[in-house]
Amino acid sequence: MADMAEKNANPRVPMWIKLLLVASLGMNLLVAGLAVGTAWRFSKDGPSGKPPPGLSLVAALEPSDRRAVLSKLREDRRADRSRTTADMRALLSALRAEDLDTQVLTDVLTSQAERGRLIQASIESAWLERVTAMTVQEREAYADRLESHLQRRKPDRKDGHKPKRD
Repeated sequence: MADMAEKNANPRVPMWIKLLLVASLGMNLLVAGLAVGTAWRFSKDGPSGKPPPGLSLVAALEPSDRRAVLSKLREDRRADRSRTTADMRALLSALRAEDLDTQVLTDVLTSQAERGRLIQASIESAWLERVTAMTVQEREAYADRLESHLQRRKPDRKDGHKPKRD
């Protein structure tokens, strides 16, 4: 009699119901993500779809110069991968520890910021090297491309929207 009560107390859920619940959860998360993403995209604080101003310096370069600068970025990031991995392991370990060591978190953030500054300095150096090697005509053409790039970024009104053109 006790065995019968235990079997009825814990009925086994069929696999198809479990799969249906997982699929339903996935669809709900997808719809929620789309709704939140759409709301954020069209909100006042959402993305403008425009790159940060510093990227315009690189984007306006000739393709071969742009590839060289971006190649330098990839080299620097690849060379620093082991430090980044070690920092992330330390961060994860600190987050999982029973007693949170905020000094470890601070050290990781400081290390990440320093690496970011070093990579930025390296990119700036590679960009400067490319620009100083240009002829006057190449620099003029570059300045024209950069100006065009910056004008596409600049909103004409205080609310951040470009006026409609007829």
